[in-house]
Amino acid sequence: MEFSLFMVLAHKWPRLMRKWEATERSLPKYQTQVESALASRKIRMIALVFFPLSLLDHLLNNVSVMYYNNFCGNISEGFELFFTSQLKQISFALEYTTWKAIVVEIVSIIATFVSSYVDVFVMVVCIGISERFQQVNRRIIAVKWKVTTPSFWIIHRNYYESLCILCKDLDNAISPLVTVSCSNNLYFICVQLIRSLGEKPTIAHTIYFWYSLFFLIGRTLSVFVHSARINDESKRPASVFRCIPKESWCPEVKRFSTEVNEGFKYLRRATKEDFMYNGSFHEAVGTVLLIAQFFAIMPVRGVKSKNANGLSFRWCCFPALYTGIVLIFLAFYFILTIYFVFATNNFELADIDPIIFQGSCLCVCGMFANLARKWPGLMRKWHDIEVQLPDHQSQMHRAALAYKIKMIVLLTVVMSLIEHLLSIISNIHYINYCKTGEEPFETFFRIHLFHMFAITDYAIWKAIFGKFLNIIGTFVWTYMDIFVMVVSVGLSEKFRQVNKSLFRIKGKMMPESFWYEHRMHYRNLCNLCEDVDNAISQITMVSFSNNVYFICAQLLKSLNPMPSVAHAVYFWFSMIFLLARTLAVSLYSAEINDQSKKPVEIFRCVPKESWCLEVKRFSQEVNSDTIALTGMRFFYLTRGLVLSVGGTIVTYELVLFQFNVGAGVHTTC
Repeated sequence: MEFSLFMVLAHKWPRLMRKWEATERSLPKYQTQVESALASRKIRMIALVFFPLSLLDHLLNNVSVMYYNNFCGNISEGFELFFTSQLKQISFALEYTTWKAIVVEIVSIIATFVSSYVDVFVMVVCIGISERFQQVNRRIIAVKWKVTTPSFWIIHRNYYESLCILCKDLDNAISPLVTVSCSNNLYFICVQLIRSLGEKPTIAHTIYFWYSLFFLIGRTLSVFVHSARINDESKRPASVFRCIPKESWCPEVKRFSTEVNEGFKYLRRATKEDFMYNGSFHEAVGTVLLIAQFFAIMPVRGVKSKNANGLSFRWCCFPALYTGIVLIFLAFYFILTIYFVFATNNFELADIDPIIFQGSCLCVCGMFANLARKWPGLMRKWHDIEVQLPDHQSQMHRAALAYKIKMIVLLTVVMSLIEHLLSIISNIHYINYCKTGEEPFETFFRIHLFHMFAITDYAIWKAIFGKFLNIIGTFVWTYMDIFVMVVSVGLSEKFRQVNKSLFRIKGKMMPESFWYEHRMHYRNLCNLCEDVDNAISQITMVSFSNNVYFICAQLLKSLNPMPSVAHAVYFWFSMIFLLARTLAVSLYSAEINDQSKKPVEIFRCVPKESWCLEVKRFSQEVNSDTIALTGMRFFYLTRGLVLSVGGTIVTYELVLFQFNVGAGVHTTC
């Protein structure tokens, strides 16, 4: 992954460096030669420290392997034994030859270097940009408590703006690398901490393990500290603004202070694209729907168009045909799963789970195909209501919805991917521990797709086909929760947009026309919420019922012993992720109801002179209506639902525990 990200970055790098150089030339000159060489020295020191430490980490790994072979009396096999021990995963698939071992070892060394280089690269870029902020800050701090002219602040505010724009461009270019760096480091720290509980076979392994763990923690901490320094330096001018004499205070200082204190890194000089972006839900959710179409969900055309008028749906187009084909395959896979359960006469919980999983994926995929027909009309209505709402106060507020949705999707998809990888790792660990005498790949797929190969002969094309459907199903299963959260965030943000306008006049006298206008905004949003609920309530129902079922099933399985540490790690990660995802769906959905009740706080503060029929009508509508998404009208998604779901789970568990007589217990092999 790091290789592909660096290849993408290489395409952008020349333009980015030209912009960086142009920004640097516009900044104030260094006062001394020492200051001008400071960033270069820091970068060299980072490389000089981390690359040798990384090399030492790799050498200690090799030494521990050789020491182990020597300790076990296997020195006679020499290089062959070293490479088969060092690269166990490759030796399962390839027969040993010297040239293969050398090639694989070279690839391993390159991969080790790249893994460290990602962290070093992030630190180097962070040092570069933070030093530029510091370069400007030195000039600003030099005038602390002194009388200055407005022109001084205009010049330095422009310096600051240009650095903020450069920082934004850099972030757009390297943010995938930063994500990979942080997620990789945190994941391996967790893995190493778990491994620290186990016994090490030799003293060489112990030395290598603890060195590797401390180096990893130190490297991660260093990345975080250097990255955080950008934000620290960008906030440093705030201390100077508090010390400006009264005679020097002017609109430029006030403007500069506002930009620093309100996070100017999200603002930039306006462009044509900025004015075209209006903070609409359609534009915010476009990327989410585009990703979904790779997995045969929501086959709508024009999801990345600038407005909802560009949306359309036709059965005779590639996304719709692709969805139809995948639906047929999922239906076949579902039937195959049911046939396996009945053919083997296994009706235990562990055997029923795949039926529930595959059935849910098939239903949800069909529901999304049905929703795709309604989506263009629904988004056009959403857009018509959005444009009538009170205006956003700034570009940052306009972009807040898109940022929030992207963060939800990114976090959930990454966690889901980790869960899927842990599932694969647990199966691989099982294969390594329990030698079956078959090919490793065949054994893996026979275990991973057991309900398929229990009733049909193994073939590589069947394994690939089954894995493809498994990945589709896993994504669909996660995406239905993501979709409910995204829609909930979209609706709650629109209610919040109206509420912000109301809170700005809290306690003030306002004419009746103001209250009529905002009551109509509120009523339109309530109608939109009802239309959205009618369109997605089936998906919401499947999402919640699925989550509740699998939480109950996982809690029941938690009573059984795990066959290995890998299985235990996967099980508990999956369990915690499922609980967190269910809680997130509940809370994001409940936010709609919370925001719909917020105007009550305003009505209590309306002055006597401003109380009128429109305020009374508005108050009655807010207090009497229940505005929330539902699960096919069976339940409302409010905060009280979290306790209700928790109580339901506890009730089911008390019943299920009575029937749990070692159900689903796995033998070690």
